[in-house]
Amino acid sequence: MLIAQPPELAEYMKGLADRLDSLSGWAEKGADNALSVYNDGRKAALDMRMVGIEPESGTKLDAVVAKTLAVWEENRENEYDTSFRSGVPSVNRGALQIIFCDLSTPSKNTGPDGKPVWTAYQQLKDQLVAGGIQAEQIRFIQDSPKPEQKAQLFAQCRSGEVAVLIGSTAMMGTGTNVQLRAKAIHHVTCPWRPADLTQRDGRIIRQGNANAEVHNFQYATVGSYDSAAWDGIQRKATMIQQVLRGRLDIREIEDVGDLALNAAQIKAATSGNPLVMEKIEADAARTKLERLKRAHEKGQSTLAWTRAAAETSITKAESKLPAVQAALPAITPTAGEAFTASIDGASYTKRAEAVAAISEWVRVHTPEYGNYYRQKQDYGTMVSLGGHELQVRNAAEDSRLGSYQDLAITLKDVPAPPLVFTRMEMLEGSAGIITRLENKVSGLPDYEAQLRQTIIEKQAVLADVESQAGKPFKYEDKLIAARAKCAELEGKLQASIDPPKAPPAAEVSAPVVEVDPALARLRRLQAASFPAAPKHTHPPHTHPAPQARTGAAHDKSREGGFER
Repeated sequence: MLIAQPPELAEYMKGLADRLDSLSGWAEKGADNALSVYNDGRKAALDMRMVGIEPESGTKLDAVVAKTLAVWEENRENEYDTSFRSGVPSVNRGALQIIFCDLSTPSKNTGPDGKPVWTAYQQLKDQLVAGGIQAEQIRFIQDSPKPEQKAQLFAQCRSGEVAVLIGSTAMMGTGTNVQLRAKAIHHVTCPWRPADLTQRDGRIIRQGNANAEVHNFQYATVGSYDSAAWDGIQRKATMIQQVLRGRLDIREIEDVGDLALNAAQIKAATSGNPLVMEKIEADAARTKLERLKRAHEKGQSTLAWTRAAAETSITKAESKLPAVQAALPAITPTAGEAFTASIDGASYTKRAEAVAAISEWVRVHTPEYGNYYRQKQDYGTMVSLGGHELQVRNAAEDSRLGSYQDLAITLKDVPAPPLVFTRMEMLEGSAGIITRLENKVSGLPDYEAQLRQTIIEKQAVLADVESQAGKPFKYEDKLIAARAKCAELEGKLQASIDPPKAPPAAEVSAPVVEVDPALARLRRLQAASFPAAPKHTHPPHTHPAPQARTGAAHDKSREGGFER
């Protein structure tokens, strides 16, 4: 929501620009400074009454009230459940609206006339009451500072007893569980940090809101310090999002997220210069194309790795496949009564007896600890089962982290992944051990099919890599045009704000581009920075004369460590 710049604000902004122009050197305590100018600009952008000027036209607060009343009237008969999807209808009707305002919060102070001082919060409430909302349905978060008071207030918001909740980011940005009926959120002032804006939106755009659609209103006054505030949010959000993407190989921060773009658009709209908005849109289009190009370049750089990985997988699968296929005919069934196993020359037809014999074999033939150096060491054939010999070795690189007792069971002459047991498992002799050994042998056909599928899939990957390798970026022409347009708009924008340099006296005067004084002042106002610390210097080629340290001459005064 853009609010037109009132005449009194335009005059006040000129005064702020004059104050900035008059600043020089290090500000002394109590003197005017850039931060004071900025704070006064933020107050004036909210309402001129905050800087002692009675407004003669519509204000930002008027726009907030108008939108709030419109949403309230449209949703005052909405029906809600007592809790999210409980199926139990609440006796109270109507939606909830949340208003965030970080300036001019409620105050108990009084003015020289003994009346309460003016605040934006009370002004909002008075106008909303005049518009038809009951006073008890409008609440300030500052009136409930204690946790138990907040909990009660939030419960009233969810039950429909509160229609409008007004508060600041600090007191209502997090931990505010009022989303059940929340229909609209109003950002009257711009917060300091992008995370604050995200937390505000999280009060309404979150799970547990019974409204299918919600309103998100952001208010800004044209030609005010709102532009500088949204500019700060844009720059911070841009930097944070760039860092979170992990792109540390570039030196330029770029717009990469919706929050940064949204803040940039609001900043442009409030600046009063149409070139700013056009430049923001051109930057967004260029940024999108540059992201696509980076993705294309990253995809091209990973093709070589993808090709090498696919070729390695094919080579490994093709080397294992003949041995696995040769082992398939030797498989004999062991299911049910067909079970038979041979351990240390003895035959077993009962699984319980075979498990006991395996445990004894492990106790005799394997050491208690065998994986210290992760070097393979074979312990021999443990059992003949299902037509194949199962051999035992220390697990080595197949052992689990921190385990020195792991044993690996492999099929002789079959390059299949091993089964890994702890030595303690084998000694305890559970029935599951023999089942897993049987499944290992009977599962060879599935492993053979897996190898063949791997070869087919990786060959398809290689074909796709060959088709993609070396392809140029298909939007290169558009990117070149977008960059040129951004450079052109940057030049026009700079020319519309900065005054042209005067030509030398000897040269013929060229036509001077007319500069809007209001825009120039606004630019200086928004680009204000704090002055550097003072430097204690003397006139060139002079030195202070030495003085005797006598009582009569020792009358210098010291302030802050400097002699004057």
